[in-house]
Amino acid sequence: MNKINVLGVIIKHYKTMSDQRGTMLMSDITVHFIVPLSLSFVLCWTYGIMKPAIASVFVNFGAITTALLMSAVIMIYEQKQKTITKISDIIEGNKSRDKL
Repeated sequence: MNKINVLGVIIKHYKTMSDQRGTMLMSDITVHFIVPLSLSFVLCWTYGIMKPAIASVFVNFGAITTALLMSAVIMIYEQKQKTITKISDIIEGNKSRDKL
């Protein structure tokens, strides 16, 4: 059984913040790290600490969204593996081309 390498996914995602030459793009780092952190600090400073009920809603929403996205990723990964298996069977001659 194949498993998904989560660390590899995170590293590849982080590497997408660079151009073709491999230099980090400051605009991407600003949009994905600096702006969210600055905005969260300003909101915390302005409105104070978030109430536990609101934090609970955000945590539940994040958990549900993450679960849905991960199930979609796993579904796509499994479909890719099935397609690779079918193609290799056709190349090896184990299946006819008509039964795709």
